[in-house]
Amino acid sequence: MKEFRNIDDFTTDYVAQNSDACQFVEQYPRLGIKTLLAFSENYYSGKKSKGAKFSERVFSYWLYKEIEHLNPLVRTQDNLSFILPLEEKPKINKPVDFSFVCQQTKTIVEFKTNIDMVEKDLYKFYLYQKFYKSDEPLRKILFVWEARNNFYNSDRFESQYASLLKLAVQDGAIDAYIYLPIDDTPINEDFLNAELKKLNHTLLRVNKQ
Repeated sequence: MKEFRNIDDFTTDYVAQNSDACQFVEQYPRLGIKTLLAFSENYYSGKKSKGAKFSERVFSYWLYKEIEHLNPLVRTQDNLSFILPLEEKPKINKPVDFSFVCQQTKTIVEFKTNIDMVEKDLYKFYLYQKFYKSDEPLRKILFVWEARNNFYNSDRFESQYASLLKLAVQDGAIDAYIYLPIDDTPINEDFLNAELKKLNHTLLRVNKQ
């Protein structure tokens, strides 16, 4: 596990592992309407998408910029670890995309490219909630982006994945989800600001595991 106290070290070490991501964040250093649209255009350019190595580094960088004023200790190659109550007591280690410590609280973040891919991460969070016992505060955030708004189905009812996300928050498996449908409207500034406000509210709230 690597730790970073400033975004410059984070950029030259982690983000620079993908040259496309490094070049992109130099040009678009902050999360916003124009940068999201530029990200979508860049991500889907060519015959196939640039993939998770690109997107996770871009969104990790943008998230770091959002929390930089909190002076976080950022970690890469971090894990969620817990022991299952079986005879052999197997230890489960599940990697997380991004984690950091600020306000004396650890936060873990998972990035997903589509809302219909959240089930695996939600299952991991539920297992962690059930089988890891600690008094240390912990925040868990699921960060979902996709080209079109699939939060609702064709009849304009919430999709099953939207319901799963809401239930996960209600049950405490996650503390918040951030949902950014980039190209749908396109995304408007009020919606983006509401999601970023939700993010900051979650980061300033101290939870108990």
